[in-house]
Amino acid sequence: MEEECNKFNYVREWFHILKKIFFGVIIIVGVSYLITILGKCYFELQGLYQRGELEFAPSLKVSLVGFAIGVLFEFNGLWKVINGFIKINWLIVPGIILLIIAFLPSYYTMQFPIIETRDIRFLSYTEIHVAIDILAGILLVRSLAKN
Repeated sequence: MEEECNKFNYVREWFHILKKIFFGVIIIVGVSYLITILGKCYFELQGLYQRGELEFAPSLKVSLVGFAIGVLFEFNGLWKVINGFIKINWLIVPGIILLIIAFLPSYYTMQFPIIETRDIRFLSYTEIHVAIDILAGILLVRSLAKN
């Protein structure tokens, strides 16, 4: 009887290890795929900017992919949120503010009169928006995950 219990614990430990490895592989493959999509969307967006066409959809795709990469970077917190260990903390406020800033297309921020100040001019670059998207994804997952 005791031997069967030890075998069961051994199998349970191996299953737990395999589950972590599988989840890690899924995260790595997912982030790699999202980075590929991000590159394609970014070059599509740059081509539109060069032709003078300002469309919202490619900018939204870049922002969504950047946000998804940020969420996947914080995979431990994502795992906790998926399993129901949720507790909202104060990080949700800066996360939502950054998300709103990042989802505004960079060509909209160039049209604001306040953008002429040197402190805010960086918002006119798509690369900065992607970095803010990733940071917003990380902050939002951390704001929801229970420590």
